[in-house]
Amino acid sequence: MIFDYLAYLVQGDAMPDVKFTSIDNGQVHHIKKGHIVLINFFIIPCQHCKHMLEYLQEEIWPVFQESKKLLLAIGRDHSPEELRDFRDRFNFIFFFASEPCWLNFDKFFAHQPVQDKQFRSC
Repeated sequence: MIFDYLAYLVQGDAMPDVKFTSIDNGQVHHIKKGHIVLINFFIIPCQHCKHMLEYLQEEIWPVFQESKKLLLAIGRDHSPEELRDFRDRFNFIFFFASEPCWLNFDKFFAHQPVQDKQFRSC
């Protein structure tokens, strides 16, 4: 993990139960045991996050797409409409999900970066 000092999980830990809602049809999905998933949490105003999403699309998504692995970008504290607009504006083609209350994020990180608290609505 890039921010190990914020991590709740460490390498070798079991994957927590992750539920996410598609921004396209509102359907709730669960990540099933045994699947390989790369989850990227982001917020729209973060330029570093946007650059990471661009990298994931260019370098990681082609490999994941061929092998049926899941690349999931979870927009923290954004509506599905905001995320669809963001995804479409920058031509991202992998799966985006909405997470207005950070329910999944809190399963992966024990400490919240101070600057992120201003974006949290729940």
